[in-house]
Amino acid sequence: MVKYIFKRFVSLLFILLGLSFFVFAMTSILPSDPVQRLLATMGAEQNPEVIATMKAQYGLDESFFTQYINWITGVLQGDLGQSVHYGQSVNYVLSLKLPNTIRLAVASFVLMVIISFPLGILSAIYQNRFIDYIIRDISFVGLSMPSFLGRS
Repeated sequence: MVKYIFKRFVSLLFILLGLSFFVFAMTSILPSDPVQRLLATMGAEQNPEVIATMKAQYGLDESFFTQYINWITGVLQGDLGQSVHYGQSVNYVLSLKLPNTIRLAVASFVLMVIISFPLGILSAIYQNRFIDYIIRDISFVGLSMPSFLGRS
């Protein structure tokens, strides 16, 4: 059993490494230049010297594999890099946002349990009766809705 778990864990590591490489590759072939986008959002001029300096600052002037190795090394050491959007480290931004995210996830889970358990019990008690059909239909409609409809 331990051998099986070890093999699954090793395969998980290879899958995560491959997935990270794939996502990194996909983001690197995007047609937009992140430095030019950053300068555009700041309202700065597109000076080639400034662009070259910023690419060197963020390591974007290096080869793809060097960028990936630097990134994965930083991630494995717990350094997620600098957020261009916030101008702070990603770890700090996550530490600010994570408590509210956890509160929201816990609240939605509690609400889901409070609603779904009683409805599931009712559906089991009144199996194949009118109330069961109503609960099934509402559940089916709720599960079939695309996720973007819940956003405002």
